[in-house]
Amino acid sequence: MIAKRAVYLLASTAVALILAEALRLGRYALASRYFDKVLDMPRQDNFDRATDEQNAFIRRIAGQYGIPLVEEVRIFRAHSPHGLMGSNLFSDGQHPNTEGYVLLTNAFSEAAARRLRAPVRPFLNAQDLIRRAGLTPQDLAAAFVNSGQWLFSVSALHYYPGQRLDLRKSASPRLSRFLQTTFTPGLV
Repeated sequence: MIAKRAVYLLASTAVALILAEALRLGRYALASRYFDKVLDMPRQDNFDRATDEQNAFIRRIAGQYGIPLVEEVRIFRAHSPHGLMGSNLFSDGQHPNTEGYVLLTNAFSEAAARRLRAPVRPFLNAQDLIRRAGLTPQDLAAAFVNSGQWLFSVSALHYYPGQRLDLRKSASPRLSRFLQTTFTPGLV
């Protein structure tokens, strides 16, 4: 088990270093290929995203049965700097933030509307989604807490727990601002 973990660590570190160097040099197409390689590597921790193989299977089944399909990865890449999905659309590295959910909600609404031959009313932005979904400040605070709990749980088994936890630190100022501007004193 230790040898298998060491081989994985060396391989994933090498791929991650190539990815970082490609980003530093501004070679975004190369960085994107290595980003995909990292995602498709067999994982030894509990932080998995769908692999290209899994997504291809889903596309094949959807096509075979005529099921409408929303290409989430393509949507996120199209709205990410240089096509590299990062913290601009994700709250914790895996789950979408409000802006990411706006993109998904609009895409699913459009797919359903096409299938039903019905008009679609897209969400304009995150605040529109929050308002139309009827989310309260307490709902949004709970979402921040749940995101943090998930991030802490995956960090426990990650090879670089500090890197995982840095995502939470970067979100903490947003949470503090949200709490200060949303709740009245004495309620928090």
